[in-house]
Amino acid sequence: IEFFIEGTRSRSNKSLIPKYGLISMILKAFFFGEVPDIKFVPINISYDRILEESLFAFELLGVPKPKESTSGFFKSLKVIKENFGKIYFHFGQPISAKRFFGDKLERSVHNMGPLHVQEMTEKEKAVIPSLAHTIVHTQQKCGVINVFNLVALVLNDNLVNSKELLTVKELIEEVYWLKDV
Repeated sequence: IEFFIEGTRSRSNKSLIPKYGLISMILKAFFFGEVPDIKFVPINISYDRILEESLFAFELLGVPKPKESTSGFFKSLKVIKENFGKIYFHFGQPISAKRFFGDKLERSVHNMGPLHVQEMTEKEKAVIPSLAHTIVHTQQKCGVINVFNLVALVLNDNLVNSKELLTVKELIEEVYWLKDV
């Protein structure tokens, strides 16, 4: 099953707080002993440029996102012809629910009655956030920091910490310094 643990796709490379609904439903089969293990494979997809970069810039300025429409779809087709650089797919190590939870849970409590009327225990509900946050953290470790991110970081740092504008030469030097860190 593929799903976005944060509930949506982040366009800013900033991780959002994970949502627990879908992961809870998936883990129910493990908690209730219907499957011996479930493995979660954290995947990070990073882009040099995102398709909606101008739309995203307006959203950051507080402009509401326009509703999706058929005409908007056809207008957006011209954007696909542009060069958006590379897309990076990185797969983290699979996270085994069985290994992650280990002896923290007693799964045999669900052997007593029919599965369709049972609910997760409070202890099971309480451990779900730690797995969800581990998945997000692993996704973050798989992320790619590209030249666009480095330039933005240098420019933002300069804007906050300096009264003078950077020259192009200084910008390049700062980016190379960051790249080597």
